[in-house]
Amino acid sequence: MKWWKIGIFFMTTLLFMACKKGFLDVPDKTVLLKEAYVKDLTTLDDYLNGVYVGMAAEFYEGQYAVYPDLVSDNVKTTVGGFLSAHYMWQQNVQTANLDVLWQTGYRLVRECSFVIEKSNEFREEDGLKANRIKGQALALRALLHSYLVNLFAQSYNYTIDGRHPGIPYITTSDREIAVSRQTVNEVYNYLVSDLQEAMQLLPKAIASNKRMNYYAAEALLSRVYLFRQMYSASKDMALDVIEHVPLMLQNYPEKSYTDQETDALFQLVPSNFGKSGYSTSFLGLYFGYNIYYPTDDIAELLRSNYSDKRSKWISLDTVSKKWIVTKFPEGVTGDAYGPIGDYYLTLFKSSEMYLNAAESYFNLNKEDSAGFYINRIRKRAGIDETSVTGSNLRDSIYQERRKELAFDGMRMFDLLRWKKGVYRKDALSANVRELSYPNEKAIAPIPKPDVDLSHLKQNEGY
Repeated sequence: MKWWKIGIFFMTTLLFMACKKGFLDVPDKTVLLKEAYVKDLTTLDDYLNGVYVGMAAEFYEGQYAVYPDLVSDNVKTTVGGFLSAHYMWQQNVQTANLDVLWQTGYRLVRECSFVIEKSNEFREEDGLKANRIKGQALALRALLHSYLVNLFAQSYNYTIDGRHPGIPYITTSDREIAVSRQTVNEVYNYLVSDLQEAMQLLPKAIASNKRMNYYAAEALLSRVYLFRQMYSASKDMALDVIEHVPLMLQNYPEKSYTDQETDALFQLVPSNFGKSGYSTSFLGLYFGYNIYYPTDDIAELLRSNYSDKRSKWISLDTVSKKWIVTKFPEGVTGDAYGPIGDYYLTLFKSSEMYLNAAESYFNLNKEDSAGFYINRIRKRAGIDETSVTGSNLRDSIYQERRKELAFDGMRMFDLLRWKKGVYRKDALSANVRELSYPNEKAIAPIPKPDVDLSHLKQNEGY
């Protein structure tokens, strides 16, 4: 994409940073520019591509993609390094916070809503194309909100029926409309609504261009239902994805995070600024430079069985004597800045659906089915199938989920919905060895500008 086509997306970042208003009610000075450029479905599709660019280059930037693993028990950082305060559970409203993810996430949410609005306006040009564009934007809007609600609100089951404060679920590009924090239950209702509508509009196929598609939206819906403890619905969505996109058996895990990852449902593409006008810094870049490194906990788990193919996802550095992450390949496209971090960022894959099905079946008291799906994950990894039952089966499901999704940005979210605290065997200091459940510091503070100026209620403990 030409630089000038994506400039409006990054221009808004500077506008937000310069403005003294809350992040959510800052005036959009790019309205006229957007309206002048987007004149039909073709230019609208170009604009939608800018949303993907923003997600790859900004929202899933590795320094923040590591957060759910870092504040839990999968990843550590250097003392005094970036996000070290987050690791220490010392976030605050002044500096050590996740304001950049809130700010960027909601900007992209607004852009998704703009695309949705314009797709309706240009629908008469080509109904099928308009549906594809709108369906992608709806699913992306849900994806962004799903991540934000996990970062800035307690898990759904923190209170009965998710009655506690969630986040604003924004469905318009108009910043003149006031926003407020909705309950977590209300946020999940919106997530389901957006994803169900998206699935009605998208063709039942995996997008060849790595974009959001029907089965990726269905996978996200399965995750949403799982987090909401709607196990039957989560299982149904997962099984449909599994039926159409089976596990990758050949070239696993060597071809994971490449364009040959056959069970990948949705991927973001790496790039170098000099070739495309934007650059990505996926998490593998920071692992490669040892800014972040795995904990002894996850290292021991991954290396507990040397026949497990996932044991190769980490290795011991002979110089630093630290474990290093080798899960992500290098130099996959040749288009990113240097080989480290040059891989396809897979956000959804069918293996997660096997995990969702196993956990859902277990909670539906169908242990045989739960065992079947968790054993497919174990067999694919090259380890023996399990025949355990009861709490041992549940623990096996939790353990396989931790291994399979290690460093993919899910760990803290899983611990919270399982109502488990964090325990670190090799904590950087004794006072951050354990975070009990429930805990106010398990989630990030709402940005101060939106508390002071947009009048959003701050999270307890901040």
